[in-house]
Amino acid sequence: MNEPCGPVAVMSHSPERTIELGRRAGALLRGGETVSLIGELGSGKTRFAQGVAQGLGVKDIVVSPTFLIHRTYHGRIALHHFDFYRLTSEMDLESVGFFDFQAENPPSVVVVEWADKFPEALDEPILQVRFHLGPQETDRSVQFSPCGLAPGLWEALAGEVQTP
Repeated sequence: MNEPCGPVAVMSHSPERTIELGRRAGALLRGGETVSLIGELGSGKTRFAQGVAQGLGVKDIVVSPTFLIHRTYHGRIALHHFDFYRLTSEMDLESVGFFDFQAENPPSVVVVEWADKFPEALDEPILQVRFHLGPQETDRSVQFSPCGLAPGLWEALAGEVQTP
C-alpha cells in the first residue's frame, strides 16, 4: 500500500513530551493497529507506550512488561503491551499468545517494545516509532513511519504528532 506521505520526525526534550506524543497517537488509534517501538535502552519506548494507553483511555499505571512479556490494559479499546527484549525466537511469541492478540476481535491495539527483534511477526497496519538518543540527556528524536495505515489515519497521526 502506498502511504500518502513519508516518515515524520519530531524532537522530544522531556519524558513528559514523549508521553504526550504517545497520548496524541493513542487518541487517534481505531483498533487493529500494531505500534512498533524501536530504540536503545532508555530511549523512551515505555514512556511512549504510557502515552498511547492514556490516549486509549486506560486508567491503570502502565509499566514495562520486560519480565512478564505481556500486559493487557482496558480503555475505550483493549491495549496489549508486549516487550520482546527477553525473547529469543518466534516460538516464544507463539508461547505467549502474541499472534492471538493481533487477531483479536473486536480489534485491540498491540504495542510492542523491541519490535525490531521480530519485525516479520507484526501484522499490518503498523505505526513504527523509532527513538534515537539526542545530544542532551532528555533529548529524543522520534520518527514515525506508517506501514499499511489507512491514509486518513496516517495523515491525522502525522499532523497530530507534529503539533507543538
